[in-house]
Amino acid sequence: MELYKLNTRIFSNSIDYKNKKNVMVYCFAHNICMIQHIVDGLDDHNIHTVHILKNIKEMSGVANYEVIEKKYKELGISVTFIPFFEDMINTKNESNRVIEYAMINKIDNIIICAPTFHILRATLTILSSAIQKGVNINISSIIVKNSNWNRQCITHQGNTNDNYHNILEIELDRIYEYMKKGDILSFKVIWQYLDKFL
Repeated sequence: MELYKLNTRIFSNSIDYKNKKNVMVYCFAHNICMIQHIVDGLDDHNIHTVHILKNIKEMSGVANYEVIEKKYKELGISVTFIPFFEDMINTKNESNRVIEYAMINKIDNIIICAPTFHILRATLTILSSAIQKGVNINISSIIVKNSNWNRQCITHQGNTNDNYHNILEIELDRIYEYMKKGDILSFKVIWQYLDKFL
């Protein structure tokens, strides 16, 4: 199966945030310079409460949770914390932790938000984590509008400082790299998982 087909399906999947029970909105951890971009996507969907990681110390290019919470609050978003005890943040261990939290708290639906260039890999990774943990959680994604692909940002554990266009190319390469590693499952397996929520 080609990635473009799965991409189309993933981003046409939506969850009725206002009328469904047990829905959690989760914002993937990013450098503080990316928070405004993420909040722009939340505002487009009239979402004002989200979950974020509670990383006690700064790590992987992400400030500690108190700094991140303050930034969200300044932008009109209240947060609930997901405990996090790893020594680094990456998309896979973050996805695993979110799924574990959802399992413990009996959350049936997760809406995720991340910068435009990262949302596809984040979605594929968290869907893979749900499959690997053997749970049925409906997962959808918020696409943040972006009109400036030359905008600079910091990502990849703080190691990449580049524009959205170039980082998107890196992200697409990483999807296939992490498929080989097993962090992202085959497109066919992910498609079949999405079929459960038709």
